Amino acid sequence: MGDVSLARQLLDHARVRNLPWEPHAFLFVEALVVAREYQNASNTIRTLLREYPDWAQRHGPLLQSLQAATYLGLGDYESARLFLTHALHQPALRADSLLAMSNRFAELGAAEQAHKILIRAFTADRRSQVVLTRLVEFDLNLNRIDHLLDHLGTLLTMRRPSPDILRVARHKLGSDLFLFSPGRTAVLDAVHVALERNRRETPRL
Repeated sequence: MGDVSLARQLLDHARVRNLPWEPHAFLFVEALVVAREYQNASNTIRTLLREYPDWAQRHGPLLQSLQAATYLGLGDYESARLFLTHALHQPALRADSLLAMSNRFAELGAAEQAHKILIRAFTADRRSQVVLTRLVEFDLNLNRIDHLLDHLGTLLTMRRPSPDILRVARHKLGSDLFLFSPGRTAVLDAVHVALERNRRETPRL
């Protein structure tokens, strides 16, 4: 929520009482990012890495994503791109962590970067309906027809896809924007079927 003061208090409380404090250090940096105190966030990350150099290995992707967010906020887009690319190339990334990372960038207004992270999250776990739903939402908002039809087709095979997302997809796919896209008609027909099934199965009050 960007409450820097509270995050600082929690971090200090944990450290003074010898409690596990590393998660609070990351939350403190995240609070700084949300509060748009980007330079302070960047300085804090550098201090942590100087005092605990092993964190670069132990918490690499998280720290790199936070560094990317701070540089993005500072307007250093090349450094942001480099840190984000490095973070996304780390092995064994978890889809839920990547989803949280994507949401962080979306809140910064960085839709392209958020979409890129979601692509990586979907690669990490192709069965996550939460990730795929969010990815389709970004595909629609960014008019990414090169990804949309495949992602939407997969979403339609999952249990009760969001009717709100499907309605937006029906509107977009029915527009001239995607008129000549291969596979459009088949996916659009499948969206119609899914929405009709949802309508029949939704109890009326």
